[in-house]
Amino acid sequence: LYSSQYVFPLHSTSLKIMEKERNQKLQHFHKVELMVACRKLTDTDFFSKADPFVRMWLGQGNKWRKIKDTEAARDTLDNDFYTTFEVNYIKDMHQEVVFEVLDKDSPVKEEIIGSAGSTLKQIMENDGKFTPLELHKVKFNPAVPYDYYDSSKSRGKIYVFWEYFGEARNMVTMEIHGKNLKDVETFSKSDPILRICRRMDEDKYLKIYESELIKDNLNPKWKEFTLPQSKFCSHPDKEVRFDVFDWNSNSPYKFMGSGSAKFRDIIERKASKIELSD
Repeated sequence: LYSSQYVFPLHSTSLKIMEKERNQKLQHFHKVELMVACRKLTDTDFFSKADPFVRMWLGQGNKWRKIKDTEAARDTLDNDFYTTFEVNYIKDMHQEVVFEVLDKDSPVKEEIIGSAGSTLKQIMENDGKFTPLELHKVKFNPAVPYDYYDSSKSRGKIYVFWEYFGEARNMVTMEIHGKNLKDVETFSKSDPILRICRRMDEDKYLKIYESELIKDNLNPKWKEFTLPQSKFCSHPDKEVRFDVFDWNSNSPYKFMGSGSAKFRDIIERKASKIELSD
């Protein structure tokens, strides 16, 4: 079926396309990037869904340090976080990691949904795949040994994926607009936002970017943005998916369409027009 609904990557530039094999040997010391996604979280809100974010802690010896927090998602129990964690993996050192998933109730108030722990080595050994970790209602305290074997009821799962950080970060700049997008509103035009997702394996995608919303417009032109190439893919022949949603302030976003192309084709302008479908 033909559709007149498209997104156009107007231009994309990369300083260099690196084709690096994922099975390369790890050095003694390597900088890596961790990406996380949550599924089937326990809802901690009464009148709406939680606004989850992830906080990562790294432990070496008896010392823990907070790496950082991801962005907070809105009103969802399933989310891919595009904020990533950059850490130094030291092959011969015991490095523990704890991920706390918290509900952001206000700028100054947060509530624990669940936490999960592992070692950085265990995550790194799961090469090219998500590492699923079960969440339990354990509030992390750096001064107290973490209970990795808590037997309380599951509070959902967090999936962790890693990539090499790379010494030189090859940057990609894109400007994208839509044409004749599907209107899913009844009394006004849709307010489209764009999400870009990278393909992780056969059936899993991870959100890496979300645009600003554009009000009442079926031919939007989103702001130009720049991301490291490693955000899009581990290899140029991997697919990148473009999802468009109708933004809503007090209910879940409505799906407007989705399309995909290989990253290499986007860079080489073989896929400068991407058809969206339902």
